Amino acid sequence: MNQTVSHPKRLGGGKSKRSSNTSTMPPLPVIDWASIGASKPKLITGSDWNPDNNTIEIDMVIMTWTSAEWAAFDHVFCNSDQSMPYEYYENEHWHDGWQYYHNGWDKIAGELTSKSPSVTHKAWGSGRIVEFPANGKKALLFKSDMHISTDGPDLPLRSMVQQLITDFKPNFVFTIGTSGGSRVHDCIGTANITNAARFDLSGEFAPKHYPFNHKTFENDWKPNDSLLKKLRDSGLLMETPVTENKLEELRAANLKELKNPDTGEAYTLKELANAEIAPGAVPPKINALPGMPVLTTNGYVVGNTSGNYDDFAAMEMDDAVIGMISNENKVSWGICRNISDPVQNAGINEEVQGNWGGIVYGGYGLYTSFNGALAAWASVAGS
Repeated sequence: MNQTVSHPKRLGGGKSKRSSNTSTMPPLPVIDWASIGASKPKLITGSDWNPDNNTIEIDMVIMTWTSAEWAAFDHVFCNSDQSMPYEYYENEHWHDGWQYYHNGWDKIAGELTSKSPSVTHKAWGSGRIVEFPANGKKALLFKSDMHISTDGPDLPLRSMVQQLITDFKPNFVFTIGTSGGSRVHDCIGTANITNAARFDLSGEFAPKHYPFNHKTFENDWKPNDSLLKKLRDSGLLMETPVTENKLEELRAANLKELKNPDTGEAYTLKELANAEIAPGAVPPKINALPGMPVLTTNGYVVGNTSGNYDDFAAMEMDDAVIGMISNENKVSWGICRNISDPVQNAGINEEVQGNWGGIVYGGYGLYTSFNGALAAWASVAGS
C-alpha cells in the first residue's frame, strides 16, 4: 500500500522539520582528497559559463533536489577545503555562487501550480560547473526546482530534463539525493547506487495518458568500482551523528505528529526507533545495486520492517523521469540515493511512520547527503 504523506523532505526546496537546538550538531568535515590519491573538483567560473547560453562542453549533468542535499552537494564538489558548520548550512549563504537557469522555462510556466518552487525565480533551478582533474571531464552541477509532487499532473519535470540535455549535450546524467529506506538492512547514511527506476504514480498523477506509469526504466551504466572501493576504505565517509539525546529531542519537538491513535499519547522513542537508526550502529556504507530500481512516487511512501518495499533500492520522488527522458535521448544515466530516513517499525501507526521518517530526515538529512555526494563523486570522477 502506498502511504502518501506530504513532507518537505521530498518535495523540493522546502524547509524540513529540524529541532531548535543545533549547537550539538557537528560540521561537515574538510575532505582530505590526497588520502585517496585524488584532487578536489575544480570550479569553472567567468564569462564562459552562462546558464542560459552555455558555450562550455559538458560531459555530464549531476542534479540534486532538496536544500539538505544541495548544501552537502555544494560542500563536496565546490567547498571541500573548509568545514561547513550546521549553522552555516541553515543560513543558506553557501549557495550564493550558484546561478539560476531560465532557458525554456517560460514554455511550461502555464503548467505549474501554486506549490511549484520554480515560480519564485522563474527558473528550472540553479547550476555551477566543475572539472574533475583525474579525467578532465566537466560536470554541470544542478539543483532542480522542478518536482513531480509540486508541479502538477502534466509532469513538466520532463521538459526540464529534456532542456538540460538539449542545451548542455551531456553524455551522462546523474541524479543524487536523499531517500526513504526500503531494505531493512540499510542503515541511515547508506548510499545506494543503481541504474534503474520505476514509476508508481497515484491519484491525479496517474491518468490513463501516462503509458510509462508502473514501468521500470534501466540502462547499462555502472559506477567507477575502483574509486568506490577507495572511498569505502578511506575513512572519508561520515557516520551519521545519531545520539539517543538528539532522537529524543526530535521526538519531543514533534509530539503532535507522533500520537498513537489508540491511546492518544505520543509514541515513546523506544517504540519509534529501530536498529537502522541505533546510535553507534550506523556505519556508513555504499552499495552498487545495478538492476535494482528506486521507486519513484508522487507522495511520501514509507518502507517498514515488514519488508514491504524490499525489492527496491530506495524510495524517492523524481528519478524515473530522468531515466525515461535520458533513454529517449540515448544518454547514459545513473542514480545515487542516500538513506535519510530508514525503514520504520511496522508495528506503529502508518501515518506516524511517515511523520517520524520526515522528522529523522530533518535532523540528519544534511549528513546522509554528505555521504551520498561523496559516493556520487566516486562514481564518475575517475579516469
